[in-house]
Order: sequence, then structure tokens, then C-alpha cells
Amino acid sequence: MAEVKLYSLEEVKAHKSKESAWCIYENSVYDVTDYLDLHPGGGDLVLDECGGDMTKEFDDIGHSDSAREDLKKYKIGELRPEDRNNNEKDKSKKPCCVIM
Repeated sequence: MAEVKLYSLEEVKAHKSKESAWCIYENSVYDVTDYLDLHPGGGDLVLDECGGDMTKEFDDIGHSDSAREDLKKYKIGELRPEDRNNNEKDKSKKPCCVIM
């Protein structure tokens, strides 16, 4: 199995143009440059979210399962753990103790 490439938030922020469009969805990094011209709503809608985390916007629009499958084709890696949103609920973390 291939090792997952990790990207920093700063690296993603540097890719927000029609020539190089990267975004984050659920802590995965996607290079959607080639998808800009294919997006049914127009490439500018996608480009508006590039260079950052598009999770909320993507989910709020209510994309289809097909759109979610299409997104997988553009995955290039994961966001480094230290750059992930601290406000995000991580279901794998459990409290370590109880304070009374």
C-alpha cells in the first residue's frame, strides 16, 4: 500500500488559481484543477473554495453520492494532523478521565 502524502495548510493555500486549484474536504487534499471546466455549476464556484477547506460548503449544498465519488478521483493526499481544524469533532477520540 502506498504511503499517503501529507500537505500543510500553507501548501494548500498556495493553490487557488485556475492553473492550480487545491482544496480540502474532510481533511483530505484534492487537486481539482482539471475539474474546474467540468463542474456543472461552473468552475468559479469551485475556485471560490480552493486554497482552503470546502467541507461545510460542499455539504451545505447537498451534493449527490455521484459528486462525492467524482471528488475521490482528485485526491492527492491528506492534511497534516497539526493543521486540521481543532473545532472538528473527532469520533475516534475519547475522554481520558473524569474530573469531579
